[in-house]
Amino acid sequence: MGLGFLNKKVVIKFFGFLLPGIVALLAFQNCSPVVFSGFTENRLLSVDQSCKEGETLACRIENGDGIRECNTELGEFDKNCQLVKCDPGFEPIKGKCLPSDCSNGAINPPQCDSCSVENIIISGQCVVKACEKDETKECYIENGTGQKICNNLQTRFELCQVVKCNEGYHQENNKCVINSECANGAVNFPECDECQFGSQFDGTKCVKHYCDPGHTQSCLIANGVGKQTCKDDGSEYGLCLVDKCNTGFVILGNMCIRVIAPPTPTPTPTPTPPPTPTPTPTPTPTPINGVCGSANGKIVSSAPKGTEACLSGTLEYLAQPGVVIPDQPEKHVWQCKGINGGSSVMCSATGVLSFCSVGKYVSNNQCVACTNKPENSTYISDGGSTNSCAWSCNAGFSKSGNMCVQTSGQAIVAYIYSDYDSDSGAKNCKTIHSDPSIKNVGYFDDGNYSSCNGGAPVCANGSNAVGISKTKVAVNSTVTKTHTVCYKDEANLGFRVVATIYSRQIGSTNECLTATDSNAANKGYFDLGGYSLCDKSNIPLCANGSKKVVLSMSEQVDGSIKYHTGCIINSSVKSKIVAIINSQTATGGAGKAVDTCYTANDQIGKDQGLYDFGGYSKCVNNIPLCQNGSYKIIFQQMLEGSTIKYFTACIKDTNEKGEDILSLR
Repeated sequence: MGLGFLNKKVVIKFFGFLLPGIVALLAFQNCSPVVFSGFTENRLLSVDQSCKEGETLACRIENGDGIRECNTELGEFDKNCQLVKCDPGFEPIKGKCLPSDCSNGAINPPQCDSCSVENIIISGQCVVKACEKDETKECYIENGTGQKICNNLQTRFELCQVVKCNEGYHQENNKCVINSECANGAVNFPECDECQFGSQFDGTKCVKHYCDPGHTQSCLIANGVGKQTCKDDGSEYGLCLVDKCNTGFVILGNMCIRVIAPPTPTPTPTPTPPPTPTPTPTPTPTPINGVCGSANGKIVSSAPKGTEACLSGTLEYLAQPGVVIPDQPEKHVWQCKGINGGSSVMCSATGVLSFCSVGKYVSNNQCVACTNKPENSTYISDGGSTNSCAWSCNAGFSKSGNMCVQTSGQAIVAYIYSDYDSDSGAKNCKTIHSDPSIKNVGYFDDGNYSSCNGGAPVCANGSNAVGISKTKVAVNSTVTKTHTVCYKDEANLGFRVVATIYSRQIGSTNECLTATDSNAANKGYFDLGGYSLCDKSNIPLCANGSKKVVLSMSEQVDGSIKYHTGCIINSSVKSKIVAIINSQTATGGAGKAVDTCYTANDQIGKDQGLYDFGGYSKCVNNIPLCQNGSYKIIFQQMLEGSTIKYFTACIKDTNEKGEDILSLR
């Protein structure tokens, strides 16, 4: 279909969304920023923030350039931009670019060949030195101590490495793991290949269970002995069934019932026999009573035997479960039966507590609640024999050291118009402060965030600027039109697209369509509640508290400019991209349009980096559509000859986390 321009997968973030696509380079006066079909690279439109060790990301500071290094512990680039070099006329002093008489950032004019003491020369430029060569400093390692060393360029410290683990812990994969535990849940440290009693190996780890399916154990039956069998799912033992009854009792149903002897018949009188000699009486054996042994009422590591069980009498176990139940130790029950008619006695002992339920740990053979989790988190395991239950942060919070901090999002706070003539160098910039009339066509500012400096758009008061759409204003024109938004980090807040509008400008004639027009609705434009409208001049506007943002604009063959506009609101519920679609429309034979469409279900789409997180994207008659509660948005549209190429996303509103959505940082 002629989509060779997507021969390399590049991950792009746009409006907090993850966009795999193409990266084009557009030259600007005095610099060459990375752009994506006219979108300038910076914090709102940037290379994917996930990273690996050693990777860096270019960034801009006042009067100079810098880099953001990869924080390998978090798997993302640092928020802080580290100074690399200053613009001509400025020099690096204490991490800032200040005015200088040397163009390369040096400090001894007119030679300009050396750096200040806090800087070093890299590739002929003065760079802020972050640390001294081979300098080390302590860093945090859970349950141990760590150290990181300055890299060879002296620009940053390397990844934190384990130096020593605390007593009772050992090193595994640059972590300190408790000696009584292994990564797979096994117990015979250091081999870590055997499960503890009461657990079984499922192929990757040890899983705790109550009993082995089919295992039979003794159980207590009044006036007898019973047996019970572990259920097939290993969850518990079944009903205790009579196995045998004591002497003088018989099985009736599932009970032992005493046998009642029949009445003795009256004997028939017999003649009195002659007296016989009295025999010598046989001695009667001495009765021996059963007496419990030393283990009775104690905590024992195994079933008692010998004198631990019975000091006298015959040992007979009535219950020896061997079953591990969370929060409960094993129970050992036995009988010391009397001898020669002596009395019998019941005895019992408590086994060693094996493990506790989630959020507890073993202490003095009891389960005690853990107290190590921070606020805004939930326990996810037991603590073994220490107060160190594993925990995870609640929704809306992320782990930072031993704390759970609120996840931040981004809110759009201002919208600026600007243009630039590459021939004359003339610049034009408008905000609602400099030209209140542009407020009538959708430009806004929620608190003095927007301004113009020398004809260029600038964002202030802690907000950041990004150009989100760009095109030529007319065929063969040298004037480029740009829309810029200012966005600001807000705790647990992002923005949500609630409507899309199509519009087109041909000379002084405007065309505008919203989801209320069947022609626009059939092509995927939507409105989630009366947010979009076209005014009497066919200018697209947003209502009901939503704000207007041009998502894409492109110059057409006939000289018109086509716009795709979004209405957005700042909300804790954010729009997230769940699928990406590629499509194009080309003029075919006899002037007929030929449409081509690919999704992640097509091999060519997978090869180009397209994705779908749950059957959201589809092509109907080679037209890209979205389904399963998702909405279609055109983020990019460009003209190549007589072919229009589209980059379409399916978005869904949710506040859940997902790998397809990344908050801006």
